[in-house]
Amino acid sequence: MGGTKRLMDVDDDSYGTDSSVYYRFLDAELPPERVKGIASAKVVEKLAEIVAAVQGAGRSCSYEEVRKQYVALHKLLNERGHIAPRFRPTLRGPKGWGAARTPEHNLISNDHQVLDLHWLSTEGSVSDRELPPRWRGLFRDGIDHDLASRFAGTAGSAEKKADILALSVGQQLELRSLQTDAVRKWWDREQAVHRRVRIAVMCEARKIPNLRDKHLLWADGWQATRCADYAGGSGPFWYERITGMSIAPSTLSYIKKRVPKLEEYRRTAPAGED
Repeated sequence: MGGTKRLMDVDDDSYGTDSSVYYRFLDAELPPERVKGIASAKVVEKLAEIVAAVQGAGRSCSYEEVRKQYVALHKLLNERGHIAPRFRPTLRGPKGWGAARTPEHNLISNDHQVLDLHWLSTEGSVSDRELPPRWRGLFRDGIDHDLASRFAGTAGSAEKKADILALSVGQQLELRSLQTDAVRKWWDREQAVHRRVRIAVMCEARKIPNLRDKHLLWADGWQATRCADYAGGSGPFWYERITGMSIAPSTLSYIKKRVPKLEEYRRTAPAGED
């Protein structure tokens, strides 16, 4: 993905919404002729453009205007298994409890939750037979969008939904919104660490020229090792989930060894961190 801007903050969507029994997911797909010719990296870039248009400093459109395209692009990445939902450019909700929430925020939040369910359906990682009776059929023959809409709009908080689906920590860590408070808080801390690593590598590159333009590689690689330590799985598995690209285990081992020794990383370590 090179230098593509990625907005990965998971925010108040994590609390979930019981916004409306009338919520209905807008199922959308790109025309077949466009799907064949568009690379996944271009899909990610387009998502970043949509995020900037809807929520950037120079907001130029509403979510309703781009909703169909936003959903279709995320569904395409889901179907390709390319970059898990958490690690893509996504629209944000208001930060924290009590923050002003608009109907648009609720719509975005519910759409994110159905897109999470769609990812789970493409991965085949949740057994429909083990769901509570009310929600059986959610993942039968892929995904039932009507039932998914009801689940997103009426099933309670994101934590309650993660419990209904019996999601593992690893499954939650791949998703944009459906997660427990513990996973959400861990991820919020990791976002700060990701920024620290990026800055530390850029500072180190002033002294070591071959580190130039390696800040994203090292920050994503470090994050992949942290995800593996927290949720299980291998570093290369998580690196592919984060970036859509492969990496040699030896490269990740080197990054994991070197990052804690970077001068700027040590200097900015919170009190009490090893």
